[in-house]
Amino acid sequence: MKKSLVLFLWYCIGISAFAAGKPKIMWLDCSANFERFSYPDSIRYYVEKCHDVGITHLVLDIKGNTGEVLYPSKYAAQKKEWKNFKRPDFDFINTFIQVAHEYKMVIFAGMNIFADGQNILKRGAIYDKHKKWQSVNYIAKRGLIPVTEIKEKAIMFLNPALKEVQQYEIDIIKEVVRNYAFDGIMLDRTRYDCIESDFSPESRKMFEKFIGKKLERFPEDIFEWKVDDKGEVYRKEGVYYRQWLAWRASIIYNFVKNVRASIKKIRPDCMLGSYTGAWYPTYFEVGVNWASRSYDASQDFDWATPEYKNYGYAELIDFYTNGNYYWNVTLDEYYKSSGKHKNETDSGFSSGDYLSVEGGCRYSKYLLKDATPVYGGLYVEDYKRDVAQFQKAVRMNLKESDGVMIFDIVHIIRNGWWNELKEALNRENQDEVRILKGMVTCDGKGISNVVVTDGLRCVTTDRNGFFQLPNLGDTRFVYISTPAGYLTECSQTIPRFYREIDMSKSTEYNFRLKKNPLNEDKHLFVVEADVQAGLKEHWDLYTPILEDYKSLIDGCSNQHVFGLNCGDLFWDTPETFFPSYIERVEKLSLPIYRAIGNHDMNYGAEATRRLITLLKVTSAQLAIHLIKEERIIL
Repeated sequence: MKKSLVLFLWYCIGISAFAAGKPKIMWLDCSANFERFSYPDSIRYYVEKCHDVGITHLVLDIKGNTGEVLYPSKYAAQKKEWKNFKRPDFDFINTFIQVAHEYKMVIFAGMNIFADGQNILKRGAIYDKHKKWQSVNYIAKRGLIPVTEIKEKAIMFLNPALKEVQQYEIDIIKEVVRNYAFDGIMLDRTRYDCIESDFSPESRKMFEKFIGKKLERFPEDIFEWKVDDKGEVYRKEGVYYRQWLAWRASIIYNFVKNVRASIKKIRPDCMLGSYTGAWYPTYFEVGVNWASRSYDASQDFDWATPEYKNYGYAELIDFYTNGNYYWNVTLDEYYKSSGKHKNETDSGFSSGDYLSVEGGCRYSKYLLKDATPVYGGLYVEDYKRDVAQFQKAVRMNLKESDGVMIFDIVHIIRNGWWNELKEALNRENQDEVRILKGMVTCDGKGISNVVVTDGLRCVTTDRNGFFQLPNLGDTRFVYISTPAGYLTECSQTIPRFYREIDMSKSTEYNFRLKKNPLNEDKHLFVVEADVQAGLKEHWDLYTPILEDYKSLIDGCSNQHVFGLNCGDLFWDTPETFFPSYIERVEKLSLPIYRAIGNHDMNYGAEATRRLITLLKVTSAQLAIHLIKEERIIL
């Protein structure tokens, strides 16, 4: 008992110590906070406020989506006024840097790269000085349109492929690195506008050079907008669609590469950071491959060529934060939702468990392959109706990634959530550490040294059969590894070696075993696969097969017998026929361990999710039984 308690305490201390060192980043938008940050004492107040709640890093937005900058620049226009408020003349940037460094905080310069104008205000150099650099978009039913002529477009983008554009942006970045003691540069909107961009004559020439061929039809050789029988517009891919996506990714990759070289030449200690959306499976639409070069997207997605991986830029950056901008924090919440979501840069709705904070963090880490740390980002406004969900998102980002990024301070201020943010940042995972406890017994007596797990963490029962298992709320079941000489309870052929975790009902999970009366040196198990019953009459045909099974089993009464189903019980109808299957198979009166097949799933359905989880758990016990296997009957 003492040993279990000590291990648990060390576990909690380890969580706190590890998470305490993780960066907590606050984004400071240049437009939303323009008047607020127009006085030195106000800047000091909010930097101190951030520090007091536990923020360690700041991203100060100094080049907004209008393309204007917040300092006197040789290249870009300076934003001195916003919404009829004129900022007093003082050293805005150095005031921020000085106060941040006083509090030992890291401060990045946030820079919108290829965004150069706001359409609502008709503000930005893209409307005059940079008009020749604007993106040309391919719009359904309208053709090729310069972006400044698209009325519904909110933010105006330049064409990232143009050398003049890239040099202009690099000159501004170099100017900032030379003149200001920022700890790093954070690239924002370093991308194309959308899948419709850019179809200018210049992009066509550059792409033709990339593939070494002349296009016969442009833009149709890339893709063509079509209208189906229902009047819905869809994108028909052309012969060079996938190469076009790779070329656009190469444009962004080479730009980031050149930015890094330019920064490091001036100040080798200056970090290069990048901020993108977390939705990688559709982020190709804006020409960005933020994954590691060791990740081959062509193995997972038909839009990627084998060369696409060469333009993954994770190895070029020192700091990466993503936008896990979802209401659903946990995977469970995502599975219970409709599953569909449309992100800011997407042309349509998508689905996938990466569309949750938990899934987004895990998927981002998988894609980056440890090339650079990932700091999970959240959009505060997503949770304006529920502060508890906001706190949950903060903690999930801290738990599943290398830190957390809060976008943006303006929402914390408006909602008055400073105390709630401090609680979420400083308590981190501790309030989610729960103790699952229980006993493993046989005939009322405890069994020692039984392994108990939630799938991520393992403990063993003490000499009295008691266990305590730390749980972070990230798993749904607690289960045991059945010890030699014992059998689990069994109901309807389902071995009950697991319990579903529901902290609202109980924190205690007990397991009752019974002695195995048979010699465990002799095992027999029956293997079944691909029943694939999808109609009611199929189950009627299945019944005689079960009778054969039972005859076989009854003839082996001196041996321990169990069953193994290798998947595809159903033909895409798991919810409909699972009761029919159980009703028939329980007559076998033996434990059956089941794996899941692709036809056992109705993708996105809640009932199927529960079935999948159950089958995953039962599969985990299978190896224990196979160790002593002697005879297999097919």
